[in-house]
Amino acid sequence: MFKVYYYGSNSSGRTEAYAEAAGSRLVIKNDEFQREYPLTEIKFRRGIGSAPSHMFFPDGSSCETFETEEVAAILKVLEYDTRETFVLMLERKWRYVLAALAFTVMLGAALFFYGVPLLAKAAAYALPAETNRMISKGTIDMLDKQLFKPTALTSERRRELDILLMKISEGLPRDLEYKLVFRTGGKLGSNAIALPDGNIIVTDELVHLAKNDNELASVFAHELGHIIHRHGLRTLLQNSVISAAAVFVTGDISSLTVGIPSFLMQAKYSRDFERDADSFAIERMKQLNMPVKSFADMLNRLSGERQGGKIPAYISTHPDTAERAKSIMKEAKKQ
Repeated sequence: MFKVYYYGSNSSGRTEAYAEAAGSRLVIKNDEFQREYPLTEIKFRRGIGSAPSHMFFPDGSSCETFETEEVAAILKVLEYDTRETFVLMLERKWRYVLAALAFTVMLGAALFFYGVPLLAKAAAYALPAETNRMISKGTIDMLDKQLFKPTALTSERRRELDILLMKISEGLPRDLEYKLVFRTGGKLGSNAIALPDGNIIVTDELVHLAKNDNELASVFAHELGHIIHRHGLRTLLQNSVISAAAVFVTGDISSLTVGIPSFLMQAKYSRDFERDADSFAIERMKQLNMPVKSFADMLNRLSGERQGGKIPAYISTHPDTAERAKSIMKEAKKQ
């Protein structure tokens, strides 16, 4: 016997009663009335989740009950499908729900921290050289319109720095063209920007900030590290998972090329990418017998300039400069 709320055929009010299956009939009764209905003539509607179940009788009356187990037992006798609804199952087995939720969160975190970077890396290396050139040209064109002015460096000085880059890049993979692009930075100030095709934008302000060419060589080596490891493209693709998947599967880069120039200017490299580029620069300088200390000195000078407010934070694409300088100085002492 289980509790129900009975609704008469001519009344919208409900009456509390009790129901029980007696053979092939369902008996509804309380102290004031009793009704009996053939089970085969009753229409059942099981409640979803915590909602009540309903039974509709041939005389137009009905009743509802929250005793789901009792209704399930009646349906079983009638050979109805008594499988639990998904919502009801979740409601009853909340421990399994919590376990499933925890698993989903962990799976999502694993995909975000490991799957997405791997996908972005594969997509970045899959881009053809022509695409890299198109992206780089778009970036330079945008910066020329919005920030840059022509360089004021003499042709002789530019030639000296070109030769320096040739020295730093000697022996590196030749699928990219390593070249310096000189500009007056304006609001960008002292900075260098690695582009996907191998170009490195170098501002006049950065050249003037350096005390010697070893310091500039360290910056060039660092930017080459970003280029070799495709850090700019990987950062972009990691922030656009759908685009990364599209590029990796179809090779279509049209959805990326429009926003890349702006993104490359505003995005900051991750700490891992900065460490990779720093390690590349340190090893390169050691191979060329250049003092690693020059790298730390240059970073300290850049850090001091930024702390002085000369460069807006959103333009600074190389975070944690002072912290990195300390780590590099430790390597310099080993040289």
